[in-house]
Amino acid sequence: MPETTLGVDGMTCAACVARVERKLKSVPGVELVEVSFATHTARIVHEGAPQELLEQAVEKAGYGIRELTPESDPSQVLLDRSTAKRADVILASVLALPIFVISMASHMRPEWVNWALGVLTTIVMASPGRGIYVTAWRNIRHKTTTMDTLIALGTLAAWGMSVYGLLAYRDMHSQSMHVYFESSAVIVTLVLLGRAIEAGATSAMSQAIAKLKKLTPELATRILPDGTHEHVAPSLLRVGDAILIRPGERVPADAEIREGFSALDESMMTGEPFPVERGIGDPITGGTLNGDGALIARVTAASRQSMLAQIISMVERAQGSKAPIQQLADRVAAIFVPIVLALAAVAFLGTGIFVQDWEQASIRAVAVLVIACPCALGLATPTAIVAGIGRAAELGLLIKSGDVLQRAAGIRDVLFDKTGTLTEGKPRLASLHLAAEAENENELICRAGALESASEHPLAKAILAEVQSRDLILPEATEVSAVRGAGLTGKIDGRAFTLSKPSPSEELDPLTERWIERERELGRTVTLLFQNKELLGGFAFEDTIRPSAPAAITALGALGISSEMATGDHERAARSVARAVGISEVAFDQSPSDKLEHATHRRLAMVGDGINDAPVLAQAEVGIALRSGSDIAREAADITLIHHDLMGVPRALALSRETLRVIKQNLGWAFGYNVVMIPLAMLGMLNPMLAAGAMAISSISVVLNSLRLRRWKAKF
Repeated sequence: MPETTLGVDGMTCAACVARVERKLKSVPGVELVEVSFATHTARIVHEGAPQELLEQAVEKAGYGIRELTPESDPSQVLLDRSTAKRADVILASVLALPIFVISMASHMRPEWVNWALGVLTTIVMASPGRGIYVTAWRNIRHKTTTMDTLIALGTLAAWGMSVYGLLAYRDMHSQSMHVYFESSAVIVTLVLLGRAIEAGATSAMSQAIAKLKKLTPELATRILPDGTHEHVAPSLLRVGDAILIRPGERVPADAEIREGFSALDESMMTGEPFPVERGIGDPITGGTLNGDGALIARVTAASRQSMLAQIISMVERAQGSKAPIQQLADRVAAIFVPIVLALAAVAFLGTGIFVQDWEQASIRAVAVLVIACPCALGLATPTAIVAGIGRAAELGLLIKSGDVLQRAAGIRDVLFDKTGTLTEGKPRLASLHLAAEAENENELICRAGALESASEHPLAKAILAEVQSRDLILPEATEVSAVRGAGLTGKIDGRAFTLSKPSPSEELDPLTERWIERERELGRTVTLLFQNKELLGGFAFEDTIRPSAPAAITALGALGISSEMATGDHERAARSVARAVGISEVAFDQSPSDKLEHATHRRLAMVGDGINDAPVLAQAEVGIALRSGSDIAREAADITLIHHDLMGVPRALALSRETLRVIKQNLGWAFGYNVVMIPLAMLGMLNPMLAAGAMAISSISVVLNSLRLRRWKAKF
C-alpha cells in the first residue's frame, strides 16, 4: 500500500499523539497510522487517500503541518525546539523569582509594586507560558481536558482576581492582600521546567538516528561499464551497480563481492568483536568498515532497502512508540477538571444566592480554582525525578529523563548483549599449545608476532600485547600477505610460515585435535602456526569477562529480576560467557531484528553497547548502554553507565523503585491536600491569599520528601 509521511507541529504530550492518530484513522482508506513523538512525524499507510485529506485531518485535530524534504533533519528540528523551551524556562525564571520573593516578603507594599508584579506576571503567562493557554484552548475546542486545562484555569483565575484587586482596592493599604500574582508566575515556571527537561530528552533520542545515517559514506565509487570510476552519493546507487571499496572505507550499500579479499568490521550488525574475512561471492553490509583489502562488489539492495536503512527505521519506530512522561494528573484530568469547575460554580452560586455577597462568592470560587491548581501535584513527580537523577549521576549513572525512572521501576527482566557488555570486547591470548617441533612458548609467540606486526586485526593486537608483556624482541618478517583460506603467510629468516584458523582438511595429531576441541568448547577462537606444512603450535583467544558482570547478575537476582543474554556470536562462545557470569537463558546467532523481537512484546531492560543494539535499546522499556560503547548505542539508550561497571544496572533499577515510591507518596499528599482544602475554600475559610500560602506549604512538603533521595544508598 502507498505510504505518506507528514511533519506534525504542535504536539506536546502523549495525548497529542493519540489525538492525531484518531483523526488520521478516521480518513477513508487509511489502514495504519504511526505518529512519532520523537521525530514529530506521522506515517500513514493507506489505499490512495489524497494527501490533502490527510493534512486536513491533522489540522482538524488542532496541529500544524511541517513540510518534509529529503534534506529534512528531524533531530535538528527537535534540537531547535528543545533550545527554545530552555530559553522559555530561563526567561520565566528570571521574571518569576522577584515576583515570588517580593510577594512573600511583605503584604504591605506600595501600589506601584503591585502593578509591577502584575506586568511581570502577565509577561510570564503571555510569552514563555503562551503554549499552555494555546493548548488549553485547543482542548476546550475539542471537548477534552488535560493538565494544561487545569493549569490554565488556576493561573488565569489567580491572575484575573489579582487584576480585580488592583482596580477595586486602589489607594488602599489592603490592596496587597487581594493580589496573588506569584501563584500564576511560579506555577507556569514549574510547568515550563518540566517540559524543557522532556524536550531535551526527546532531542537526545533523535540524535541516535542522525548518527546512524552518518554511517553511510558521503560518496561511493561506482565503476562504469568502460572501467572508469565516478563518485556518487550512495542513495543514487542501483541494484546491479559495480562499486569499489578501498581499504579503510565504509561499505556504501549492501552488496556481493566480485573481486578481492578483506576482513570487515561487522560489529555494528553482529556484535562479533573480531573482523570477519570476506571474499568472492560473500555478502557485505552497508555501513560496515572495510579492512586492508580492496574490494569490487555488486550492489544487491537500494539504499532504502539496505540493512542499515532497516535499522534506522526500527530505531525511529521504537522511539516513536514510547510516549514521554505521562503524569498521573494528566490521566485524571478528564474527571478532576470538571469536578473542580463544578465545585467552583457551587461555591460561587451558593455564596451569591444564599449569602447575597457576590464579591465574596467570586473570592471563594477563585480560592477553589487556586487551591485545585496542580502546584503540589505538578511538583510531585519532577522534584522526585530531579533528586533521583541527581543521585544517579553521583553513582555514575546518566539518566536521560524522568519517565525512564518511572519505567525502570517496573522492570522484572534484563536482556544483556555479550560482546562489549558482559565482556570487554577486546580479545586476549588465553592459551598456548606447543607441538613437538616448537622449541618453546616465547619462540612460538615471536614468530606469530612477526607475521602480525603490521596488522590492525584484534587477534594480532592480542599476540603483540603478549610479546610486549614478555619483553620479547621480534624477528623481521618479509613477504607477508593475507591469502583467502590460508590466513597470513610470510617468511622469517628465509623460512615460510603460515598463521591460520584450523581447516577441516588438515590432518592434525590427536593431542592438537583435543586441545582445539577443548578451547572451542570454552568459546575461544583458535589459530595455528605452521612452518611450511609442519605444525608448530596454536593460540586460543577469548573475550575477557567484565569483572563486574557476575556480581551484577547476582544483585539483579536479589532484586527479583531475571537475566538473559542475546548475542550475534556463535553458540559455544555465547554459552561459555553465560556460564561464567551466571545466566541460564541464552539466545545466539541473533541479528538486530532478532534482538528487537525480545523487546517488542515484553517490558524488559536491554543492556548493550553496539550499533546493532540501537534498535532494541530504543524499543526496550529501558535501554542501558555502556559509556565505552558506540555513540549511537548511548544516544538510543535511556541510561548510560559512566564507569563501565555493570553493578550500575541493579543500582539504577533499585534507585528507580525508590524514586517511584517517593513519587507515589508525593502524589498521595498532593491529592489528599486537594481533598481537604477544596471544601475549606468553598466554605470561605480560605481566601485566595491563604489558598496560595497553603499551596506553598504543600509544595514545600513535596520537595522535602523528594530530597530524601539524595541520601539514597544501594545495598550492594
